[in-house]
Amino acid sequence: MATKQWEGKTGGGKFGQGFLFAVLRHIPVRILYITLYFVTPFYVLFDFKSRKNVYRYFRRRQGFSAWKSFWRVFANYLVFGKVVLDKFAIMAENTRQFKIVDVENIEQFNHLLDSEGGFILASAHIGNFELVGHCLVQDRKRVNGIIFGGESSQLKIQREKSSEHSNIRLIPVTDSISHVFAVKEALENGEIVTELCDRMFGSEKGFAVPFFGKETMFPAGTFRMAVQLGIPMLALFIMKDGGTRYRGFIYPLTADSSLPAREQASQLALQFAEKMENVLRRYPNQWFNYFDFWNNK
Repeated sequence: MATKQWEGKTGGGKFGQGFLFAVLRHIPVRILYITLYFVTPFYVLFDFKSRKNVYRYFRRRQGFSAWKSFWRVFANYLVFGKVVLDKFAIMAENTRQFKIVDVENIEQFNHLLDSEGGFILASAHIGNFELVGHCLVQDRKRVNGIIFGGESSQLKIQREKSSEHSNIRLIPVTDSISHVFAVKEALENGEIVTELCDRMFGSEKGFAVPFFGKETMFPAGTFRMAVQLGIPMLALFIMKDGGTRYRGFIYPLTADSSLPAREQASQLALQFAEKMENVLRRYPNQWFNYFDFWNNK
């Protein structure tokens, strides 16, 4: 079975990204939402490959009718555009317009925050994980965000700038394994590590777990590290709740310590996939994996 590939790079180019940062630094993001109603139909019509994969997600995985799945594709592209604009507004440090309605199970996070050791926050390409610093404001443990290392210089600079005034350090993933040592060091120092755990990025090391009724691969690395270091792990999903409102969901991930390390890591991956599916049942339009996630199953 071929391993799924995904670039992970944000589009728009240097000029387009720079323009968005300049505009969103000063105006409410809702104003730009209006433009998406004119742009989105063109993406739905002409981006055939992505449209096909998202349609299959709604039709085969969510079980919607053919007609409903078609309209859900439009809704998905629309909410994705809004989330992208929200991300740019956040990186432009125009964050006051965003409201976190609620974070379910926040006590799980606070409990680990009060402990001496580090822990992992695992999330996915659903909702808007860029809001993690705004959602979980604290100054007791530094947050180390694992990010894709192939973004444009414009995006990197703006993202780093927006993190200067928060308790966040960004660790880019590159072709070397330097980020692995940085993550291990952060956890051993009692800090928090956040990582998106739903894309393989060309790696063959993963766990096949049931997800929306079909087995698919989830990367093993983060789950294995949690077991090897004896580090607690939470799943965190930050979902758009309408307008500029967001809602967070936190779930503890646990494994049977009497099992071999690989089986423990597999249990964590299985629970992560289950929690992710539960959230997507509630927010079906916020699925932002535009490739063949299930290998056409």
